[in-house]
Amino acid sequence: HNLTSGAYNAGFGIQAGYNNKTGIYNHSFGYQAGYYNETGSNNVAVGSQALFGASGQSNSNNTAIGHNALRVVTTGSYNIAIGSNALDAMTSGSSNVGVGTNALGVMTTGVGNVVMGENSGASLTTEQANTYIGHNTGRFLDDGASNVAIGYLSMSGTSGTSGNNALYNVAVGRNSLTNIAIGDHNVAIGYKSGDSMTNGSYNTIIGSEAFKTADGGESANVVIGNNAGLN
Repeated sequence: HNLTSGAYNAGFGIQAGYNNKTGIYNHSFGYQAGYYNETGSNNVAVGSQALFGASGQSNSNNTAIGHNALRVVTTGSYNIAIGSNALDAMTSGSSNVGVGTNALGVMTTGVGNVVMGENSGASLTTEQANTYIGHNTGRFLDDGASNVAIGYLSMSGTSGTSGNNALYNVAVGRNSLTNIAIGDHNVAIGYKSGDSMTNGSYNTIIGSEAFKTADGGESANVVIGNNAGLN
């Protein structure tokens, strides 16, 4: 509607790409998809108000698929959001991937996070370099960074609290390090490995249900074997 010198753009839907003036290679499909972007380029927005943006702000190289995906982005770039409300609070963060309903749902300026699964990374705001794959992985770790969690509820954190800043942890397996809050440098591999641990650090836990009852500040332990280290 406001296009001046932009080229190679495509829009389908009421007010899709409405404010684009000079941007190129933008593709907006859905009600108000890519609405505010004026000069940004190389964006794909599919879904109502996907990449809706903010008045006077432009962004480039983003992909948003789903209702409200990347809805309030301002200057953020190289983000991929797939799913309803995925990355819907993102403003200036870059190089994030959120796949799943509410994935990275409150992140604003974080960088380099990759999450896949409903509500995965749902409490992260400004953090960096987390990889969460699975339903509710890393859901309540609002200050966590540089973590890897793979598996249903792995490293989901403690609900109803803030300051969950666990760092440099690796959890692989369903319910591994499920309740971690402020523990750092732990490795847990196996179903329910380190499941109850909250603030322990420098532990290596390998095996199904290994160390699953450790619930305090247990640190610097090596526990290997199924059900190993039970109290």
